[in-house]
Amino acid sequence: MSTLLITLLLSNILCVQVVQGLKCYTCTTTENDKDKRCITNPNAVEVNPITNCNKKYCTTTRVEYIDPKDKVQSMNRDCVDKPIYNNQILEDSTYRVYYTSCRTDLCNAGTGKDISVGSGMIHEDGEAVVLYVPGIGRENTASSIDLSIYSLFLVNIPLLLYYY
Repeated sequence: MSTLLITLLLSNILCVQVVQGLKCYTCTTTENDKDKRCITNPNAVEVNPITNCNKKYCTTTRVEYIDPKDKVQSMNRDCVDKPIYNNQILEDSTYRVYYTSCRTDLCNAGTGKDISVGSGMIHEDGEAVVLYVPGIGRENTASSIDLSIYSLFLVNIPLLLYYY
């Protein structure tokens, strides 16, 4: 009997998965900064380019001047619970601001203008795109932990009841 309990205990330990939060690039740069890697290559940023985030979204906010065209005033990559804007481009007479958000690991890596890499919502030219993907999605990582523990109990309780 004790062999069965030890076997069940070891199998439970081996079956539990380690689940981490969302991984996002996190950095900020402005036109006055010499280091532009946050804009061009966020993975190469020297100080903590990747954050294990306990929030829901990876985001980018890219601010460009209208004139001269494509000149970046600032770039921010972050993780947040709720984005300011969800995949939108806002423009006034001075700036064009690209707001992007996504929910998969390191999805905020691109230019900040083309979010089709991360979430398939807006192309670089600002045209909206709808991408239908089958699946159940991922609300948060805690639910997958709960489901793993719940399934272990569903398997183990009948086995224990059967052998006792």
